[in-house]
Amino acid sequence: MPDFIGDMEIERSCGKPLYMQLYEQLKYMIKDGKLQPGHKLPPIRELAGMLGVNSVTVVKAYKRLEADGMIFSKTGSGTYVSCDIAITSMHEYTVPSADVIDFASFTPSPQLFPVEHFKALINEVLDRDGGMAFEYQDGRGYQPLRAALAEYAAAVDIEAHQDDIQVISGAQQGIDILSKALLDFGDTIVMESPSYTGAIAAFRSRNVRIAEVPMNEDGLDIKVLEKRIREDNPHLIYVMTDFHNPTGVSYSLHKRKQLLNIARRYDILIIEDDYLSELNFSENKQPLLKSMDDDQRVIYIKSFSKILMPGLRLGFMILPRRDDIYHRVLDAKHASDISTSGLMQRVLELYLSRGLWYEHMNIIYGEYKRRYEHMLQALDRYMPKQIKYHVPAGGLHIWLLLPEGCCDRELYGYAVNAGVIFAPGAAFYPRTDKSRCLKISFASTDEEQIDIGIKRLSRAITAYLNDKYKKNNDRYAPLL
Repeated sequence: MPDFIGDMEIERSCGKPLYMQLYEQLKYMIKDGKLQPGHKLPPIRELAGMLGVNSVTVVKAYKRLEADGMIFSKTGSGTYVSCDIAITSMHEYTVPSADVIDFASFTPSPQLFPVEHFKALINEVLDRDGGMAFEYQDGRGYQPLRAALAEYAAAVDIEAHQDDIQVISGAQQGIDILSKALLDFGDTIVMESPSYTGAIAAFRSRNVRIAEVPMNEDGLDIKVLEKRIREDNPHLIYVMTDFHNPTGVSYSLHKRKQLLNIARRYDILIIEDDYLSELNFSENKQPLLKSMDDDQRVIYIKSFSKILMPGLRLGFMILPRRDDIYHRVLDAKHASDISTSGLMQRVLELYLSRGLWYEHMNIIYGEYKRRYEHMLQALDRYMPKQIKYHVPAGGLHIWLLLPEGCCDRELYGYAVNAGVIFAPGAAFYPRTDKSRCLKISFASTDEEQIDIGIKRLSRAITAYLNDKYKKNNDRYAPLL
């Protein structure tokens, strides 16, 4: 009998369904680490016999765990704990009331959306194309849009033909498509640690193994990367080279060259997720990896969600000129949604070709730069000195580091009570439920809200650290 069975208790008189009791106890054991990734769970009938329940109870519990991404089944082999478990979900952290300042949201302010332009262009497309705007498009994307996107890429020094471009319904879909097209169950992918929660979730859904590489001030740790490659033989490397989410780090030119050299030496593809390179508020701008890709190893993903409107669900990928990749990606795209909205593709093509994109960029660049500078000033003015943070060269967020022994989840309750919320750092790691870090975003807060929010967060941190000091008076100095 497996050891963990002795820790399980099924109560028939408590009123809670037996399958829910089993589900919750197994979920706790997986999160707590008692059931490790890759652990094989007992067969349904065997576990039912051990616990004295019927097989339907175990089936329902297993199905619920599988829906949560915590276990997976292999036909003819059995049921296993998923290779990578995201312990903390950002969905756990919500805004409890309207008065709370929301530093957790990464969604742009609605007042910045170019609604009037899009309304006019939608009407123009409907007048011009009628019902054709609602037909299924070429799976690769609307041809005039792909041509416009090739010109867009040229403006950032990426040489791409329209046939290299795959239109997608947002960056999240792009990552999911690449997972389905290029990875099999049990494969390994290298990711920065911490990393984007959406990418972690997409790769977990394929039950691939995530090899984590820590971040330095100029990008991921190259020595650790090579070690992971030699030990784990990964199929892909996923990176965000500009204003990395969540740390805000931008890769140095030297680090970008090193990464490309490693990919070439070990014959590995790189996924470059460019979600915000336009929002560079410094004078130091580095070339995108894809613009340096001389031997077709970089898959470039670009989303318009953070720059235009999140509900637009439009982005694109530039694929290496390799037939094996091209056809697998196209098949995975077709299986996902056949094609991205034809109406929105046609509208975006007009928006780009008429230069409205650059007009919009000028507006939001100025607005976000003011918020960026205001947040840095507020942090410098109000934040306790024990709190360290990296000053990014651009982007929409700041990554804060708490003192040793502190926990983001513990601080979160203090912050909510103070009327402010943040994104806990643990959400950005595949294998932990606590962290000393937190991410604060100014995507949806104006300058007045930033000022109020940083004051509230500073008060919450002060109260939290003072309470910590009472319990650990040899570790912290009181904040007066």
